[in-house]
Amino acid sequence: MCSVVVALGYFLGISKSQLDPVQCLEFLGMEADSVRLAFRLPERKKVSFATLREGVLNEQSVPIVKLQKLTGKLVSFGLAVPAARLYCREMFNAIRLAGKTGTEVRIKGSVREEIQYWRFLDQWEGHVPWRTEKHESIELYSDASGFRWGGSVATEEGRVQFGDYWTGQEQEDIIAVKKAEALRQVLLSTEERVRNKRVDALVDNTNVISAWNNQGGKSIQLSRAVRRLWETVVSLNVDLKLVFTPSRDNEADAPSRLIKASDVMLHRKVFQRIDAELGGDSGFDTDLMALPSNVQSARDGKKLRFFSPYPTPYSEGVNVFAQDLTGRNCYAFPPFSLIGALVNLVIQQKARVVVVVPDKFPKSYWWPIVEKKAVQKVKGRLKTSNPSQQFAPTIAKTLDTAAPVDIVKFLIWKDQKGKTKVHETGCGAGKEECGSPQHHVRNHHPHHNPADLTWHHQQQAAGPQHHVRNHHPHHNPADLTWEYEQQVGSPQYQDEGRAVDDSE
Repeated sequence: MCSVVVALGYFLGISKSQLDPVQCLEFLGMEADSVRLAFRLPERKKVSFATLREGVLNEQSVPIVKLQKLTGKLVSFGLAVPAARLYCREMFNAIRLAGKTGTEVRIKGSVREEIQYWRFLDQWEGHVPWRTEKHESIELYSDASGFRWGGSVATEEGRVQFGDYWTGQEQEDIIAVKKAEALRQVLLSTEERVRNKRVDALVDNTNVISAWNNQGGKSIQLSRAVRRLWETVVSLNVDLKLVFTPSRDNEADAPSRLIKASDVMLHRKVFQRIDAELGGDSGFDTDLMALPSNVQSARDGKKLRFFSPYPTPYSEGVNVFAQDLTGRNCYAFPPFSLIGALVNLVIQQKARVVVVVPDKFPKSYWWPIVEKKAVQKVKGRLKTSNPSQQFAPTIAKTLDTAAPVDIVKFLIWKDQKGKTKVHETGCGAGKEECGSPQHHVRNHHPHHNPADLTWHHQQQAAGPQHHVRNHHPHHNPADLTWEYEQQVGSPQYQDEGRAVDDSE
C-alpha cells in the first residue's frame, strides 16, 4: 500500500503514521477515540500542563509571556474540553491590563481561582461524546427587563409564556448580563423539554450572542454570566445556538415586562408567625402557589418546595390543581380569585393545608365553606394598624422598588392634591371662581413656584413641609411618613410590615 502511494507521487511521514488498525488514534495532539466517540487529552499533555500550572501558582506574579503560554495550552484543549476559552477570561483580562502598564501579572483573587479551577484535569477521565446525526430542534425566546425575565417556548398544547422577577444582586446587573441569565432561567424552566436536544434560542441582544460565540468577552460580568449559562447547557446536554431577533419580534418581551397583582406574597415576618403557630413541629414543607422569587422559606432558612403557575426553575410541578397534596404540610396564599377552587381541592384530597384568606365584606361564596370545614381557625391575629400593610412587600419602597399599588396611590394623592391639576379649558367660571390652584398660588404666594407645590400646600399656605420648616427646624421634610388615613406624605417612607397582635 505504501509503495503504491509513493509511486503516485505522495510522501509519507512514517514516524507519524499508524500502520496497524487501532480504536484510539492520536492526531494533531488529540486522541480520537472511536469507542467512546469523543476526543481525549493525551496523558503527556496533562502532565506538561500540570507542571506549568503549578509553577504559575507558586509565584505571586509572573511575566506576561508565561501566563500567555498557559492560556495558549488551555485554548488548544478546546476539542477535548469544550468551552476551555470561557474559563480563561480572568487570565485574558489580567494579561490585557498588565500589557497596558508594562508590569508582570499578579496571581491573586479571581485570576488565581481560575487557574486553580483547572486542577480538575489531573484526575479527569470524562469526555464529551460526539453528537448523533439525528436533529431534534426546539425554538425558544428569552428576554429581560430591569425587574423581570421572560421566556416563550412552543409545546404540543401551544406556545407557553412564563417569567419571574429579579431578586438580590440580579437587580443591579447590567442589561446584557440579565439577558444572558434570562436565557439560563428559560432553559432551566423547560429542562425536561430541552434535555438532549438542539436548541435555537432567539435573543435580542448582540452582546450576549457575541460573548456566547466567542466564549466570553471583555466584560468580566458578562463572561461570568455566559459561564453559568454554559454550565447549565452542559448539565442538560443541550446543543445551544443563539440567533438574533429584533425586540419587536421577540415573543418573550411581553412576559419580561409583566407585573401581576397575583404575584404578591405574604410578608415574611407574618409568614413566620403563621408557621410558628400552625406549621406543626417541623413547620411547612410546601408553598402551593409561588414563584422562585416569592416562595417562602422554611425554619432552617431553605426555600420551601413549591408549585408554580407555569414552568419555572426548581418548581416541583406546574399548576397546583394537577398535583397530589396528600402527605405534605402545605401553606398557601392564593390569589383571591382562586381561593374557592383551592379550598375545594383541599377538601377533595383531604390534605392538610393552611390557607391565608381575607376576612372582608361582603363575604365571598367560599366563606361559609371555610367556616364549616376548617379544622383550626386563627382569626384576628394578623390585623395591623393599617390593613393595607398586612401584605406589605419585603423590599423597601423607593422610587425604583415600590410596589405598583404604592406608586398608584402616591400618584392619585398627588393628582387629588392638585399638583398635576390644571384649569380646564372652556370652564364657565373665571379662574378665581373655579378655584384653580395655579391662580391661587400666583395671587397669594408670588414667591412660590406652582410646579413645586402640592394642592394641600397651595390651599393651606402651609403643608407638612411648611409645618416642619416653621415648627420643627431640626427635622428633615424627607422623614415624613405616608399616612393612609390622611393620604399625605410619601409612600417611600411607609413603615413596612408593622404588624401588631389584636386577638379577639
